[in-house]
Amino acid sequence: MTATSPRRSRCAGRGVPGAGRAVDERDGDFTTHHRQESGQTARVLASFNGGTPTLVRGCTSDVVAQPRSLTLDVPARASSVSFRFHYTGSNNWYWVIDGVEIRTS
Repeated sequence: MTATSPRRSRCAGRGVPGAGRAVDERDGDFTTHHRQESGQTARVLASFNGGTPTLVRGCTSDVVAQPRSLTLDVPARASSVSFRFHYTGSNNWYWVIDGVEIRTS
């Protein structure tokens, strides 16, 4: 693999049950360590009931070992939600995630 070959990495969890049961939001926390370079993407996506993933949060600059939080509105008929952490890059930088926690607000 050369320095310009694209690299794609994805981490996806199983669906979190219980969305839509008198729950309007899901909260989440994770720690991120991201080194940014031109042409890279680091995105957190959410999918309800196995549907099309939508962008929840993205990283566009260096973030060194910082906790991050997110709040996600749950559609009325959703019965599960799954999260994906998706990184694309073509050089030697990276994205590390740790301590992922999802809960009902």
